[in-house]
Amino acid sequence: VTGAGNFDYNSNITVKATASTGYNFAGWYENGLKVSDSQTYSFVVKSNRTLEARFLPNKYSIVTNATTGGTATGGGSFDYNSKATVTAKADAGYSFLGWYNGSTKVSDSPAYSFTVTESVNLTAKFSADKHSIVTNATAGGTVTGAGNFDYNSNITVKATPNTGYEFNGWYENGSKVSDSQTYSFVVKNNR
Repeated sequence: VTGAGNFDYNSNITVKATASTGYNFAGWYENGLKVSDSQTYSFVVKSNRTLEARFLPNKYSIVTNATTGGTATGGGSFDYNSKATVTAKADAGYSFLGWYNGSTKVSDSPAYSFTVTESVNLTAKFSADKHSIVTNATAGGTVTGAGNFDYNSNITVKATPNTGYEFNGWYENGSKVSDSQTYSFVVKNNR
């Protein structure tokens, strides 16, 4: 604030309030009562006065988004210079990659805390875990479809018997899992 001092009776004076970065002017107050909404307040001096300029922190919006594979929480409206914490949680079969503001990575931590100085739109990015599908064939045929696949992806493995052989089934850990030469399933783990 500026404009304080000693002034003659009946003189015209002006006091001025200037908000700091991140704050807005709320009004001039005297004895708890608002006397002006204007940052520049002019009046005629009739007596001693004690004026107070009041400022409020700006409110900023923190928006949280999540890609497929998880959730993001902690968004809302925050005062300038306050602390905010946003939290990312990966779903089963997914891994957290980081918090991003646009294309810029701002944190590797699922619980990201920061001082609010502006509105931001944050995205928690996740990726599907990779799982290894290994196929083997006993003598008498060939198999295809092995590889590394994303969690929850649909894949198909195929068995082809050689001449003079017939397909007996797909087995996993000694137990039959399919009678079909073409076996389709959703990837949930290494197999």
